[in-house]
Amino acid sequence: VLSGIKMQGAMHNVMVLPSMANVVRGVEASTGAALWETTLCRPANGGRNIDMHLINDKWGVLSTGVIDPDTGRVYLVAWCSTDGTPQNSMHFIYVLNIADGSQAVPPVSLANVSNGTQRFASTMRKQRSSLVMTKVDGVKTIFFASGSVMETAQGSSGWIIAFDVASNRITAADRKSVV
Repeated sequence: VLSGIKMQGAMHNVMVLPSMANVVRGVEASTGAALWETTLCRPANGGRNIDMHLINDKWGVLSTGVIDPDTGRVYLVAWCSTDGTPQNSMHFIYVLNIADGSQAVPPVSLANVSNGTQRFASTMRKQRSSLVMTKVDGVKTIFFASGSVMETAQGSSGWIIAFDVASNRITAADRKSVV
């Protein structure tokens, strides 16, 4: 929620509600009244290969984003697929303006993320935990984690990725095997 956003001549307390279908809504926090709606991209379709319990039929924005109160922007990670299949999916970082849901900058693909020895593979990754923003020596960085689709399978691993707000690019990434 970000308070004090001026929209169409009125002040609003905007609550950002992303969905697994990659639809993001801005609503008035006190009433739930719709303010705006944005579709990011086509999500990956659910199935046993990514969800053994078949809980979700769509896999898009899975975690809580982070709002920068200084710029009025929200940062989200979305799992996007050109044809709905996880095999043709890719993760992107989206930056939206809280006032109207428009994209503040072009989405950033995680396609070229590497820790120097291994490359991040979106196909079988779910970006899980909420994003966190830090500000150290005036530099804002957003951190987020992504884990294997089948968390307990042999060879499962996780990634931590750093995204620099000012340059709109990924500045660091590392992978750790968990099983």
